[in-house]
Amino acid sequence: MSSFDILLAELSQVVMDLTDATGDERARLEARRDELRAELRKTDFEASRPTAELLDEHARLAARLDAARKERVKKVPHKHLGATQTVGGGVEPEEINRLIDEGNRYEELLERFEHLDEILRARGALS
Repeated sequence: MSSFDILLAELSQVVMDLTDATGDERARLEARRDELRAELRKTDFEASRPTAELLDEHARLAARLDAARKERVKKVPHKHLGATQTVGGGVEPEEINRLIDEGNRYEELLERFEHLDEILRARGALS
């Protein structure tokens, strides 16, 4: 059993015990509950997941990131001014791409992908 599972089991027991506790016992259990919650927030759940599961999610995230990158607009050189514009003009390509990335939650996906990548490389599952 992982440390994550042990923490969850103890937290579950503490919460169940709280329903009948009173006075000093209740205060002690509430303090322990808060300690366990804090410990769980610091625990990296991903590190306890099986490698195969992480590899599967890593591959799905890579595909989603690739699809999100393909949605971005490309700069089109203007034939008279040498400037770059997109179809429709008026809005800079960088702004359109920022909005597309925001809609795709690109930064969140990339952060999660990099976190899984780090865990998998540490396990030797990625080269």
